[in-house]
Amino acid sequence: PVPPDVVLVRGNARQLMILTEAGRAAGHVKACPTMGRPACAAIPLSMASGEIVVSMACIGNRVYTELPDEEGYVAIPGGALESTMSKLDSIVHANDALAKFHRQRKADVRDSA
Repeated sequence: PVPPDVVLVRGNARQLMILTEAGRAAGHVKACPTMGRPACAAIPLSMASGEIVVSMACIGNRVYTELPDEEGYVAIPGGALESTMSKLDSIVHANDALAKFHRQRKADVRDSA
């Protein structure tokens, strides 16, 4: 087996946000470039920069891959994969805790109105 040059992950906005947060926690997201067209350029940009790149996917990509409108991509350089994945559990747990907090806060605000 050979380590990957880049890993392309397809997912919905929440999944890509959590993955990008894990990459940021691992130090692989600085400016977090988000791309539209061309979607395929996210791969060489990620490889060249060594950073995670988010792609909202262009229309050509969506036509050929049948990617649904609610999904996009995250390109993770191969050298960043292990450290990004090592942060994923803590980011998922933090987001779960934040969701509970904000649901309660929303209810408290609604009830006090």
